Amino acid sequence: MFRGARQVGKSTLVRLLAQELGVPLHEINLERHTRLNPIFASRDIQLIRQELEFAIGHESLDDGILFLDEIQATPAALAALRDFYEQTSIAVIAAFSRNIWVRLAKINWQNSLALGPGIQQCP
Repeated sequence: MFRGARQVGKSTLVRLLAQELGVPLHEINLERHTRLNPIFASRDIQLIRQELEFAIGHESLDDGILFLDEIQATPAALAALRDFYEQTSIAVIAAFSRNIWVRLAKINWQNSLALGPGIQQCP
């Protein structure tokens, strides 16, 4: 999860990460898809997947990174992040630009990302 002011490069960082890993990036700006809030509120993972895949043009979410940008615009999506972690193998990155506090599940990243100088891997 990335937090920062608007226009500081959060989305660019996620795009570069996907490019470095060589995986597709499925990007959804939740400020533009506020209709998804009740879908996330349902906590029905299959329904959420179906609606997200529709929003990105019917691509499968299984083969890349799902990037939920401006997640603060869809509050129910925050709660659904834990469900994604526990019930799917979908890699999810979220970014927000407002000051919100959330409790996040620990994400077990595969050791496939080569970290650059000055970047430390968090335990």
